[in-house]
Amino acid sequence: MIQEDITPPVINLPKDITMEAAGPEGALVSFEATASDDFSGQVPVTCNPESGSIFPLGTTEVKCSATDAAGNTAQDIIKITVSDTTPPLITCPLDTSIECGQSPDPAITGSASATDVCDSSLDINSSDSIAPGTCSEEKTITRTWTATDDSGNSSRCVQTIEIVDSTTPEIQCNAPSTITPREAPISFTATASDNCAGEPFVEIIGYDCFAFTKKGKRIDKKESCIIKVNGDTIIVVDSGGVDDNITWTVRATDNCGNITETTCSVMVVKPSKP
Repeated sequence: MIQEDITPPVINLPKDITMEAAGPEGALVSFEATASDDFSGQVPVTCNPESGSIFPLGTTEVKCSATDAAGNTAQDIIKITVSDTTPPLITCPLDTSIECGQSPDPAITGSASATDVCDSSLDINSSDSIAPGTCSEEKTITRTWTATDDSGNSSRCVQTIEIVDSTTPEIQCNAPSTITPREAPISFTATASDNCAGEPFVEIIGYDCFAFTKKGKRIDKKESCIIKVNGDTIIVVDSGGVDDNITWTVRATDNCGNITETTCSVMVVKPSKP
């Protein structure tokens, strides 16, 4: 009696496979698919996509089939999932310090860069937290950079930006180079500007009045000059006489304690003839 073969082969597939992506194209995945049959023994298995293919990100259903000598066909599927769980590799710009008044914008202080296995166009952004420094114009910016790929994986790095005030104020004497005796009493108020916010404190810390003989000898003229000082202002009550030199020392201190000093001066000259 001839026994009829109506039983399809049995396909043996591995369990569903999950692989980490090796690049933007996905991952190369190999698997073993076999089939056996009661009459035909081992039967070849055809899968689509086949083992050893590059599988894209996401889940792909692989359909496999096997047909025995009697034409009986069996089908089965295996799911292959390629995922991207690897965060980008981020590199922070170097820590730096800038003077107050300078912009802490990344165009000045540097931007982070990042690379990723799968994504060539990463979302890179930053957020700042600010801590006060030792004086009102100084502070520390802690800038956290974050790079995120298309799969939502992210990595972070931290850059520190110190904003310092090491620049001394600039003093303006606000006085002409010469005056005439008849202009007294006359006053001059010194001012100062600073690269940071806040007005520097300005004061006159000393003055002098002198002249020179034709031979170049210095003569003290403080007794003939009448000078008054009021904070940042010098008042020439009496200039003394022609060819007298009146000088005063101005000191400016900014909010961070940076100090600068300069000497201002006027020379007493004869009035111009009408």
